[in-house]
Parts: sequence; structure tokens; C-alpha cells
Amino acid sequence: MVQTRTRIMNQLQAAALNEGLRYKKKLWRESGRQQLESLPLAPWASRRRRDLLEVLDRVNPTIAELTRAIRPLLSMKRWVAGVKRLAVALVGCWGEDAHSGLKP
Repeated sequence: MVQTRTRIMNQLQAAALNEGLRYKKKLWRESGRQQLESLPLAPWASRRRRDLLEVLDRVNPTIAELTRAIRPLLSMKRWVAGVKRLAVALVGCWGEDAHSGLKP
């Protein structure tokens, strides 16, 4: 879904660039969006722009919802990874102490 959004945004940005609108990331803010929508385009390009913006408007909330749903899982995964690193470090320390007593 994110790839789809990226492709849509790339196509819209290409249309804006072709018309001399060089906004980069500002294109996705409210003012950039208004300028993108107000660009005078040929009928077919105008239809394509409208369709792409409609799909973008449907995809963005879904991606935001999925991101909110997965965020707690990501923080839990980071916590587990941190505990694993701590466990490995502790085992490494214990291993060194255990072997240091065996050296002549």
C-alpha cells in the first residue's frame, strides 16, 4: 500500500514538474496541494490528476490507521531486542568470569 502511495505521489509530482511547479516535499502540504489542483492541464491529464488525488485521499487514511495499529508492536519488538542484547551482554560477562578462574 505504501508503494502504491509512493507511485501515485511520484506521478503527481512529475505532472507538477512538467508544468513548472517545483515544490518537492511542499507539494504534499495544503498550499502545494491547492496549487497542484489548480494547474491548468489538458483534459486527459486533468482527469488523471483527479483520479490520482482521489486514490491518494483513500490510501493515506488507511496507511495512517495501519501505522497507528502497528506502532505498539514495534515498540514491543524494540524492547524485546533490547532485553536480548542485555542478556547476551550478561552471559558474555558471566562467561568471562567463569573462564578467568580456570586460567593458571
